[in-house]
Amino acid sequence: MKHVHVAGLLLTGMAALVVSPVFAQSLPMELSSTVLNSFDSGGCKTTAATPCSESYEYAANPGNLTDVTASPTTYSVSDTFNQSGSLSTLSDFGSSVYTPETSPHCTAGAPGNCLNSSPFQTWNFQDNYEFQTPGSGPQLQGAVLSFSLPGNMTGLSDLEARVIAVPTGTDAGSQVSVSVVTIIDGWQTLTQEGSLNIYTASLMSTALAGNTDYFLQVRGEAASSAGYTGTLTFTPVPLPANLALLISGLAGLGLLRLARPGLL
Repeated sequence: MKHVHVAGLLLTGMAALVVSPVFAQSLPMELSSTVLNSFDSGGCKTTAATPCSESYEYAANPGNLTDVTASPTTYSVSDTFNQSGSLSTLSDFGSSVYTPETSPHCTAGAPGNCLNSSPFQTWNFQDNYEFQTPGSGPQLQGAVLSFSLPGNMTGLSDLEARVIAVPTGTDAGSQVSVSVVTIIDGWQTLTQEGSLNIYTASLMSTALAGNTDYFLQVRGEAASSAGYTGTLTFTPVPLPANLALLISGLAGLGLLRLARPGLL
């Protein structure tokens, strides 16, 4: 698997609430890498006025790439932090993980990416899940990342996700210019679904290219004994209206033939 450090920026990507049919299967999406800030083992906390110094550290799982398909298959994502035998998150990331206040995409009160966001958000880990879209058959247009609380997510706050594309064949730990990274979705904050204790993020409103590598990136602030387990469900690109009508028409003809006496 590949993880990418882009000129001091952490590159990462994200999900939607989907009720899967009973025949759906669930498969693990293998964690490709985790990015931490190891500069200060004392656990520096970034504020709007005093961002932490940065020294990125990758905990990599080379070769972990998941071939994905559209629903009814769902994929599970999970990680644990600050527990026995798991990653120590150490310090918050510094200012480079934030969109500059001068950016046209940064507005007062905007969630997640701005130094002047309200409430102010911080992150001390970023997980990268690499996946490859199908080379044939139904293509992917959308995905939903879903966590239930408190059972499947503990000790975490400021959780966000996004999807990015990087050049196929990028080696682990290589430097990649921001100019060749495609942000499919900007950071999406996981939000509560109505009165349910379920938090989701919907990603990828446009169709993804087939047979292409992407990263789902999940970041957040992990306290002691933190962890999460969530599900990711991809939706297929809708069929063109004329093709959908043709298929439904052919299906109707098949039903008529089965209904005729003597035809089984």
